[in-house]
Amino acid sequence: MSANSPNPPNNALDALFAQSMGAFQKGDLTTALKVADELLHLSNGAGPAYVWGVRLRLEGRLWQEAIDLGHRGQDKSPGLCGLMGHAYEASGNLEQAQIHYARATVEQPENPGWWVSNASALSRLYRDFESMESLQQAVSRAQSPDPSALLILASQQLSFGYADRAVNSATRALAANPKLDGALPLLARSLMALGRFEDAEKRWNQAILMAPRDAGIPLQRAIALIRHGQFDAGVGSLRKLLDAQPNFVPALVQIATNKKITNEDLPLVNRMAKLLSGSNLSDDDRIALSFALGKAFDNLKEYERAIRHFDEGNRLQYRAIEQSGGFDQAGYTANMNLRMKVYDQETVKRTAVDGDPTISPIFVLGVIRSGTTLAEQILSSHPMVAGAGELDFWLSADLRLMDYESHKLNEAILRDAAQTYLRLLGGFAKNGESRVIDKQPGNLILAGALHIAYPNARFIHMHRNPVDTAVSIWSTNIRTSARFVNNKANIAYAFREHDRLMQHWREVIPADRFLDVSYESLITDREVTTRNMVEFCGLTWDDACLSPEKNDKVVLTPSLWQVRQPVYRTSMERWRNYEPWLGEFKTLLNEPN
Repeated sequence: MSANSPNPPNNALDALFAQSMGAFQKGDLTTALKVADELLHLSNGAGPAYVWGVRLRLEGRLWQEAIDLGHRGQDKSPGLCGLMGHAYEASGNLEQAQIHYARATVEQPENPGWWVSNASALSRLYRDFESMESLQQAVSRAQSPDPSALLILASQQLSFGYADRAVNSATRALAANPKLDGALPLLARSLMALGRFEDAEKRWNQAILMAPRDAGIPLQRAIALIRHGQFDAGVGSLRKLLDAQPNFVPALVQIATNKKITNEDLPLVNRMAKLLSGSNLSDDDRIALSFALGKAFDNLKEYERAIRHFDEGNRLQYRAIEQSGGFDQAGYTANMNLRMKVYDQETVKRTAVDGDPTISPIFVLGVIRSGTTLAEQILSSHPMVAGAGELDFWLSADLRLMDYESHKLNEAILRDAAQTYLRLLGGFAKNGESRVIDKQPGNLILAGALHIAYPNARFIHMHRNPVDTAVSIWSTNIRTSARFVNNKANIAYAFREHDRLMQHWREVIPADRFLDVSYESLITDREVTTRNMVEFCGLTWDDACLSPEKNDKVVLTPSLWQVRQPVYRTSMERWRNYEPWLGEFKTLLNEPN
């Protein structure tokens, strides 16, 4: 039947649909599809007929057929894009799935299901902030939001600085399901983030009463107290937890990690050593205890015993990396070369003129353990500066920013990501701050892209004595996607590659936007260096920047305990304590700081 032929009576079309539905309900998918295709033809490609045809193919797991049919009729019915999203997702093409879910949210914004599907796809693509935004839309459109969805949303909101929204979402989740697992602790942590410690304590107590045998809840409470600077209360809670469970590894590790170990703590140290000598520990517990004991013996100045534990912790962690292919030095170099090619001087200069003119972002970057946390604590002590911690936004966006086949920048994607990122930063500027610090060390591989996105943003590159930095990496239980951190030769190799890339950024980013800061200078000439940093960021001076240990923002990195102490010199030349055991780190002795 041609497109100009008269439409068949509705009852004929209804009969065909009923016949197809009946066959499907009887399990006869072949007949159901055949009749559905006849319905599509006789209806002159009506939208509902396309929807039914795609739905049947989804039921039959005929993903590509569903996609092809959906493309033919995607302009005929707004529901088709979402269904195509399901087909793409089932076939493993998550990027296309997300694109089609997003279009479905535009075509049918009142349907919370498309917003949920879009949020899920974005989360799986590591686009977590956008996932939160989509889930917020889903919840706002649902008459009775799923309590689990509300709890997921609350967790995302808290992680992106929206503690007030997290309290609201967690409260709604609890109202719908008072026994929802994890809701009370999340609400308590959200209240703590708002400084409502008494209200938080009530929620912690409720959670503990509800699950008195769950040691994880008082552990969460203790860690939260420590992260908010309440070390004595947090460590005291950990000790009470150990009274009930003397061999609870996470509590032992947290105490050892978050206080200076002295001779008075030897019973604790001996307990950890005895546990480590046993054979019934998981690898994760063995790794955590090894690093904690290394830190304890370092505090006690028993460096040979300390290094033995650090070596064992790194050996166990690197074993898993080796089993999954190890660290590819040649690939790492090729990656650095590609970045220098894509973000060359001409490209950066030409494209930066179209960047967002905001001055809001301050990027503090550098090798892991180079002093980025200290720099953030100093600058975020300023009343006009907020700290966002280590955001993974740009590392997650990285693969979308470059066309790896043509070795070119995807400028449109960069511009879109740049606007999303500014919305993300807004959650951390809760008190009217005009600047927000992202201290993700890994952003050092993306400095060229970030300057193109924000030509007025400031970059502070932290550098530290390379051997001290290497020893600090070696002695810290770092959870990171960087595959070089648990092998001395690989750490040294990565350092040299980073130095090469940073030299490239110095050449392509204007000098008034890029500042090298020595960690050692922050220790030995603190006021002069701090004033230089503040002036470089375009800020007026504030004396609070000289007392970063009084900064009460939450710290989530391994530097948590150190940053609450006054700036100290013991981290300088620390490598000399381990000189007999440096191994491949000795090759860094002649590297410039």
